[in-house]
Amino acid sequence: MYSYINRDNNLCIIQLFIPDAKKADFSVYIEDRILNIVYVNEDEEAFAIPSFTKQYAVSQHVIRKDVKAIYESGVLSIKLPLGSVLDDTKLKVPIQ
Repeated sequence: MYSYINRDNNLCIIQLFIPDAKKADFSVYIEDRILNIVYVNEDEEAFAIPSFTKQYAVSQHVIRKDVKAIYESGVLSIKLPLGSVLDDTKLKVPIQ
């Protein structure tokens, strides 16, 4: 599993490269300014990516209602738009 992070003034994008997964295998949520990415793999093949949790500290300037998570072609992309409003609410992000 590889990850890539790109940030500019208005948007932060986190991408995780996880081939052969299903959207249902992921849970993405923000709590206490921590982005949590949980992957549960029940496949026991020798070369399967094992279950994991990754955590990233996120700015309190993330516009939580506009956070998007998309799993497509083996890549989980999480888009975190940035604004000037402070927001510390808990958020479960649906994966499209």
